[in-house]
Amino acid sequence: MLQHLVDALTAQHPMPEPVAELCSRLSLPEWTAVAYIRLLLDIYNHGEGEGLLFYGNVILPFVDRFPQDTELYRIMTTKLSEVVEAKEA
Repeated sequence: MLQHLVDALTAQHPMPEPVAELCSRLSLPEWTAVAYIRLLLDIYNHGEGEGLLFYGNVILPFVDRFPQDTELYRIMTTKLSEVVEAKEA
């Protein structure tokens, strides 16, 4: 019914391939729910370590407060400023 609108929106705003493939399998109500959750996360200015986790056909909102004073954090961080600081030290 409204699938053409979903297709048009995803064409205008490309997604990473795994996410696009997952969204193509969702019904319109499921796709709308994911879009709504994403919108709420954007509106309420989600912070670092928060977002949506896509795994198979499951989509989970998550919050992960990882301690920043650990060696594991230093190895795993994707913050460019922290990576540059570590290389300069």
